[in-house]
Amino acid sequence: MRLLEILIPAYRFLATRNINAPAGNFYALEPSRHLGLGDVGGLRIGLAPYNTIGEADRLLAALGEFVAG
Repeated sequence: MRLLEILIPAYRFLATRNINAPAGNFYALEPSRHLGLGDVGGLRIGLAPYNTIGEADRLLAALGEFVAG
């Protein structure tokens, strides 16, 4: 399956759960290519010190739900 065919549905799935995780290369073509993601990129999921444990748990649960199908 092509990466883009996974990224867009993942982005939309997370968005329905009020999780902002945009998809793309974010103008970082060289790092994206170096990581094997090509020009498409990946999901941009940012956690920071101000995120709560509950928010991180919600993200992980949503990702698990998406992967499980």
